[in-house]
Amino acid sequence: MTNKKSTKSALISSVIALFLCFTMLLGTTFAWFTDSVASGSNVIQAGNLDIEVEYTLDGVTWKNLDGANDIFQKGLWEPGHTEIVALKLTNNGSLELNYTARMNIINEIVGKNKADEDIVLSEILKVNTITMDAGAIGDALLGYYLSDENALTDNESSFKDANILDDNAVLPVGTSKYVIIKVDMPETVGNEANAKDQDSVPSIEFGINVFATQRADESDSFGNDYDADAFYADAFVTTDEALKAAIVDPKAKVIAVKGDLTYDWGTKSYENSEALYMKGKTIIGFDNDSSITFAGYGSANLITDVTLKNITVKDNTVGDNEGAWEHGHLEFVSLTANNVIFANTIMLDGNSTLTDCSMVNNIASWYGIWIEGGNTVIKNCIFSGTRSVKIHEAYGSNVESVVIDDCIIGALSEKPGVVIGDLDATTSVTIKNTMFVNVQAGDQAGSVHEYICESDTDVTKFNFVIENNNVIGGATIAATGEEFIGATAGGDVVITDDIIYNNTDPDKQMIMQATDEIKFHGNGATITTEGADPANGNHGYVAFVPPAGDDVTVSDLTVTGEGFVEMGHYDIGGGDYVANNLVVKDLVSTLKNVDKGFSLACGFAHYGNAVLNDCTMTGTTAMLDGAMAVDAGFVNGTTTLVNGGKYGTIYCWSHAVVTLDDAEVDTLYVSPIKGTVTIKAGTEIDTLIVDYGTSAGNVTQARLQKLVIEDGATVNEIVYAGNTYTVDAWNSFVTNFGA
Repeated sequence: MTNKKSTKSALISSVIALFLCFTMLLGTTFAWFTDSVASGSNVIQAGNLDIEVEYTLDGVTWKNLDGANDIFQKGLWEPGHTEIVALKLTNNGSLELNYTARMNIINEIVGKNKADEDIVLSEILKVNTITMDAGAIGDALLGYYLSDENALTDNESSFKDANILDDNAVLPVGTSKYVIIKVDMPETVGNEANAKDQDSVPSIEFGINVFATQRADESDSFGNDYDADAFYADAFVTTDEALKAAIVDPKAKVIAVKGDLTYDWGTKSYENSEALYMKGKTIIGFDNDSSITFAGYGSANLITDVTLKNITVKDNTVGDNEGAWEHGHLEFVSLTANNVIFANTIMLDGNSTLTDCSMVNNIASWYGIWIEGGNTVIKNCIFSGTRSVKIHEAYGSNVESVVIDDCIIGALSEKPGVVIGDLDATTSVTIKNTMFVNVQAGDQAGSVHEYICESDTDVTKFNFVIENNNVIGGATIAATGEEFIGATAGGDVVITDDIIYNNTDPDKQMIMQATDEIKFHGNGATITTEGADPANGNHGYVAFVPPAGDDVTVSDLTVTGEGFVEMGHYDIGGGDYVANNLVVKDLVSTLKNVDKGFSLACGFAHYGNAVLNDCTMTGTTAMLDGAMAVDAGFVNGTTTLVNGGKYGTIYCWSHAVVTLDDAEVDTLYVSPIKGTVTIKAGTEIDTLIVDYGTSAGNVTQARLQKLVIEDGATVNEIVYAGNTYTVDAWNSFVTNFGA
């Protein structure tokens, strides 16, 4: 099961939002307008992807756009007035990039003239743009255009239609481009644009957005597709007004949201044609704190073909339903959602796919998702609160298929995990690879489906597939470090979210010290431990400690940060431990252990008997000076089976019993005296270091033979006593040792 809440934020590398506000003033003959400017800030999310934007009015003096308030010089404009501004976009990073520059109307107030006719500034003002490379020719043309206000004569369009300044353009490293923008009030404008009074003055608020992303053909050690989630946006919004304007703007197909914004449907949105503008929109959260609250009535067979990414969606429409449940949900037809937190309830029809989402519904008698029709796929999602999913056909709706795959459902205070009602023989429902945690019993008591579903329909009447699910009752659910530490009763512990634990109390390490056997289900989540000052005991220690002789199972968990990971404890002794798909990655180890006179800093260790199935332990470094960092250390008195997986460095104490089967290891340290080390067929080791310390008496043929390299194992080199051996040469050396 993969990570439930990635923080999968889009790689928007630089966003510069410039908001310009024009207001038409009254006059006896001419129409006038003033301007004000407030520019946004650069937001850099990739260290070496850096686009800079400057502006100039004369081609000589350049200023950073951040904080600029003098982009337009004239306070009052009249018909015939023109101003030209040049933007300079420079790639200061080390990656070639694509950028898109767009101009979007954020908010427009339509005025009224003396004839009580509409004054629409976006149709009156004219915009011309041109883009060109910097350099000798470009610099000369820039000066010409800025000195002659009539020089830009091509590409003229109304402000209303002036959307794209430069689209998906390439900007190589170290190069610059000019985007020149001419804003003009034609001389032909007259009293038809003269507001009848101060309350009828029209205005426009618009933004210039520059979005930059790494080019797809740029490559690093991960290939050229690791930034596939990077996106361009047609509108970058930070206010409720800007959000509404973008939603109703048919040109704003992709909307980036920053902040906690609200979109109000108003009353009876199911009769409100404005909701039609939700069709075909993609709304993306700029960061993990971005959200949209939908207010008013949320019914929307009008909200169609919508894509949501990396955002929290809050629904306060529940309860404002005029007595009809179908008006209370936030309804979508053909929704695509990725890494979205849905607070309260949604309804689905059409063809919908939800991945890596969280449904947090705490309203009694309501479901996190009500599926009333179409084809729905729900993968790698989490449900919690009162109720989770209902699949139901009513009022002529038709559910064709539902797939629930690799999800966590629970804990639920009402209903079982999935509720099914009134489905006909044409419907297919598949529930697989899903964990049901602390859900309520359904109405099919005694059946295998009791905790998975209740059904108003005989489940044999439709295509119902249930496979490889796990139903757990009485589990502890942990989504914080404190909940992890508090899981002292043993039994099943289920993690439902990534955990960041900042340890500042040496008496409160991140230890799950249980009173019974522990089964820990990580579900692909990550624990990031931020231990500080190890000399005072703040180790960032992540430990699974049962009573002496009891067992521990840890599955599908990643641990990173500062600290170390341990199963069992030295003072308590160990039972049988199993780690399935445990990833210990890039830990700054705070552990200090000693063997053969030098200090070791281990990323992972255990006591008792352990089986490590398909684990990954790489990238460990040492916080303490002078300590040698190893990814996994197997101490004296332990027995370890390394079954598959990938490891950077493994260190085996001399009294440890270790077997490596079909594993990949960069460096393996061994010195078996009372223990044994067996390298089985299928295992690949780059460097095997045999080290018995400084005492020659430690080395005997019998002890050398405690290192067993079976046929079919691959060891590129064996290093012992300053010499390097192949496997065949090593076997010959051991056979003839002492002869």
